[in-house]
Amino acid sequence: MKQILLHKIRQGCKTPEFQLKKNSQEAPHQVIYLSPVAGNISGGVKVLYRHSGLLDRLGGSELASVVLHPENLEHTSKGFRHDTVFKHDLSIDPEKDLVIIPEFWAERYGPQCKEKKIPYAVFLQNGYVFGGADNVITTEIYEHAKFIITISENTSSCCRLAFPALADRILQASCHVDAKLFSLPEPGKKQRLITYMPRKLAKHSELVTFFLRQNLGKHWALLPIENKSEAEVAELLKTSSIFLSFSDLEGLGLPPLEAALTGNKIIGYTGEGGKEYWKEPMFTEIHSGNIIGYTKKILHEISMFDSGTGYVPDPQLIALLADQYSAKREILSLEQIKIKMSAVFS
Repeated sequence: MKQILLHKIRQGCKTPEFQLKKNSQEAPHQVIYLSPVAGNISGGVKVLYRHSGLLDRLGGSELASVVLHPENLEHTSKGFRHDTVFKHDLSIDPEKDLVIIPEFWAERYGPQCKEKKIPYAVFLQNGYVFGGADNVITTEIYEHAKFIITISENTSSCCRLAFPALADRILQASCHVDAKLFSLPEPGKKQRLITYMPRKLAKHSELVTFFLRQNLGKHWALLPIENKSEAEVAELLKTSSIFLSFSDLEGLGLPPLEAALTGNKIIGYTGEGGKEYWKEPMFTEIHSGNIIGYTKKILHEISMFDSGTGYVPDPQLIALLADQYSAKREILSLEQIKIKMSAVFS
C-alpha cells in the first residue's frame, strides 16, 4: 500500500507549497513535523505526534515544536492520547523554522525545502521505502538534510547502507509504549481469544485465519482489531491470549510490543525492525510467507494452552520490555536530538 501511495505521489499529485514568511524576532525557533492524515491509528503518526509534543516541552522558551498536516490543514488525529500543538497554515520562516519530513514524503516535500532554502531533516521510521525510479532525487534530498532521525537500530542500519557517507548525520531516537495503558490485566480476564490486525499484509492474514478457522475448536475465537481507539485496542489485547503479527517490512512495529505488554503470546512476522525486541518466550518468529508453518505453530500453541502448558506472562520480562521503550529513554534520546536541532539555528 505504501509503495502504491509513493507511486501516485511521483506521478504528479499536486504538492502543497510552503509560503516563505518572516516570523517576529521574539518568536522561538520552531520544529515543524509534517504528518499525513491517518484514517486508522498509525504507529508512525503516534510516534511523531509524541516526539513533537515532548520537544515542545523540552525546548522551553527557545524552541517550540508543532505538527503540520500540509494536505489537510485543519486535521488532528484522534483515537489516541496526545498533547500535540498544531500548525494550521503553510507559512515557513527559513531563519527560524526546521521542517521534519517523514521518509515517505522525502521526495514530495524535500525538493521545495531545498529550493527555498528551508532547513529540514528526514524522520526515517521505515528503512524499506527506498528504491524505484527516483534514486538520484532521493539521494540528493538525504544529502541536503541537516540530519536524519531514525527510530530503531534497524532503520539506522538501513540508512547507513543506503547513504554510507551520511553515517555521522544519523540521530537515533527512542519511542515510548504506554505501559500504564498497555499493562497486564487482572487475573481471570484472559480468554481463549486470538487477536490480529488485518490491515498489515491482508492476504497473509486472510490465509492464516482461514486455515485456523478450519481447525479451531468452538472454545477458541479469532478477533480482528480494526477501527478502534488506542484505549479500545488496549482493552481487547488484555482479553486475548495470542496475538498474530503480520508486520510487513518496517522500522519498528508497535502492535506486537503493545500486545506483549498486555500478556499475549506473540506469533508471527518481525517486520525486521521488531528483531530488536523479538525474544522467546514472549515472541515466536515466523518467516514472512510461511503460511503453513505459521498456522501449524498457532495450532500447536493452542494445544499447549488447552493442556495447561501454554505461555504464562512473566511480569519481570514484561517490566524489562516496558523499560526498553519507556518514556525516560525516549526523553533522553530527544534531549540529545534537541541539541542538534538548536545548533541548526546557531
